[in-house]
Formats: sequence, structure tokens, C-alpha cells
Amino acid sequence: MKSSLQLPDPSLCEAQSYSYHTAAGTYTLAKVRMFPGQEKELVELSDPRAYRSMSRASLLISKVGLDLSNAVKPVVQKDPFSLGIYCAINNGPEDYTSASELRNAHPDDFAGQYKRLRNPKHYLKQLPNLAPAQLGIFLGAFGPTNTYSHSRFGVRHALEQAALDLHSGKVKGALVCSAFAHEDFLLSMRSRIGLNSARVLSEGAAALFLEPSDLHGDFQVIPRADDQTSFPSDFFGIADDLIKLIQQGEFK
Repeated sequence: MKSSLQLPDPSLCEAQSYSYHTAAGTYTLAKVRMFPGQEKELVELSDPRAYRSMSRASLLISKVGLDLSNAVKPVVQKDPFSLGIYCAINNGPEDYTSASELRNAHPDDFAGQYKRLRNPKHYLKQLPNLAPAQLGIFLGAFGPTNTYSHSRFGVRHALEQAALDLHSGKVKGALVCSAFAHEDFLLSMRSRIGLNSARVLSEGAAALFLEPSDLHGDFQVIPRADDQTSFPSDFFGIADDLIKLIQQGEFK
């Protein structure tokens, strides 16, 4: 079992308020932690053209996944169809500016305005399944690619399917990954709702490479997101369970 974490360094990335400027107004979230720099600084990709069609969370998925390339390489080299990727990730950022401008478009002009306003590359960023698919391309893996978008249980779904496929022999290696990023204000606001005011809503990503010999855990020891005793600080959205599992250091 190998793992990779990509988390903002609290000593370099202080929690702060972050404002999203949209056509409907400005929305501000308190206690937010983000990686510094632009998207291209999150990970170095072998194909620079990919940046244009990848969301921020997708780039973080590639970062932690590529960090485990040496671990998955033997499986891929032996049989590229035997590595499965199981990804818990939310939908990518919506294009609120275009949506706002199209609200009042006349039906006769709608198609033309839509074509003018909508960037096809942005649409690709919105699709959650493209994040693990792109990682598979980078790794040269052609096995099953699964995406889970439930904000609370996505990681559990990914782990359970990975364990099932390993146990049945469908795959020889399973790469479970997840990431959360502050690129959509509605998603960040939703993730903030119900979160203890003392906690920081942080970007983060994690990947876990499992082989059949690692199937000794039932994945039921993942702390709940509201466990203030064990983890009183940062909360990593949909990726929180996987990050906490890796921080524990082992399955029990």
C-alpha cells in the first residue's frame, strides 16, 4: 500500500477569507485555505495542452496520482488493463458568467450567444469523470475508471468498489484518489454549511494505491467529518475521508 497527500502548508498558506466575484454579486467565505499560485503550478504535466481542459481539482488528482507512478508502474507494465482508478470528486466549476448573460437572450439569438460565450474547454472542466480518465492517460492505464461524486460518501464508495474489484480479481491494482478545490463558489459554500466555525475549509488531495494483499481493512474506521476531537482543524470537502484515512497510517 502506497499513498500520496497534497495539502497546503499551514505555515505558508494561512486561513483567510476568500471572495468569489460573480454576476449575481460577491460571496465571501471565512476560514478558507488554498494552494498558492495558479493552476499550472499545482502539477507539471507531460502534455501542457491538458491544462486548458482540466479543472483545479482534476490537476490535484493528477498530482497525487502521478506521485504514485513508480508504485503502479509494475502493474501497468505487466497488464495496463489491470489497474483500476476509483475517484471521488465533485463536478467541476460552473460557468456562471455565461449563464447570467444567457438568461435574457432572445430565443432567436440564443444559439449564437451560447456559441460565443461558452468555451468548449470549460465544459470539459465541469465533467468529474474526466479527472480520473486524464490520470489514466498519464499513467498509461486502460483498466476500469470509476467516478463517485457524493460529497459525503464518495470516498467510501470508491474504496468499497476498489476492494470488491481487487477481491474478485477484476484488477491487480487499485488507485483510489480524491481532491477538493475552491473553484466553484456554490460548491465551497455547500461544503461550508454545517461545518464547525472553528474549522478551516481547505483544498487538498490524496491517492492510495492498493493491491490484493492490502485487503485487510473494512474501511469503517474513517473519522466522520464532524469529529472535532480527532481532527479539529482543516476539512477537505469530498476528499476529507481519504486524507484522514492516510493520515491514520493504516487500515485497522
